[in-house]
Amino acid sequence: MNQIPQICIYLQHPICQIIHSIATQFHIHKALQKYENFSHRIFLSVLFAYCNTFFSGIIFDYQVNTSLYIMVVHTSVAVILESNFVFTLLQKYILIDDFCLAVKAMRAGCFTFLSFSDKYFSGNHFLICSIYALFKSYGSDVYGPIISYCLGIPVKPFRLFVPMDFINEFPFLIILYFTLPYMNNVDKTLFIITFDITTVINIILSNHSQKSMQDYVLDYLVKLSKK
Repeated sequence: MNQIPQICIYLQHPICQIIHSIATQFHIHKALQKYENFSHRIFLSVLFAYCNTFFSGIIFDYQVNTSLYIMVVHTSVAVILESNFVFTLLQKYILIDDFCLAVKAMRAGCFTFLSFSDKYFSGNHFLICSIYALFKSYGSDVYGPIISYCLGIPVKPFRLFVPMDFINEFPFLIILYFTLPYMNNVDKTLFIITFDITTVINIILSNHSQKSMQDYVLDYLVKLSKK
């Protein structure tokens, strides 16, 4: 039986997980701030979540020392996406000027992302971080219409949709416990909303027989963007 390296044992400590998660969110936040085009930010957020989950899946499949490698992968992906090379590449070749196309890319990205993370639920936290960073990086202008709309729908009942596997994301829950008291009302509301929306996406994407809550929310955001 292979002995687990001591560094991997240390990295499993909640404090190390929190530091890693905050560092990753910091880098993806900085990366997203470079892009003025909201469509590009959606594309980059989906790319971030997809890359994390894809490489994490490979790590799990090969049963290597997961704590060390996943931390390296998550932070490395965020740092690479923050680089000027990716910024130039995306601005030059990925021309998504239509918000509707960006939303479709987000739906497709979420679907692919969830197909990879279905077995391990390794990337839920990072998808939420990237979407939160997406709204956060857009500045206060985007808060108003999103919050005014989302507050018009019952937010608390969405708690019922949280899958039990999601509760295993202890580092994420620890971060919530320590950061929520220090957020202002706008940040707190937006964080809860993005949590709810991504959770609903997680549940509803498996059922395409009727128009989902996700469709209504994203369609509404498309309408807002055209006003």
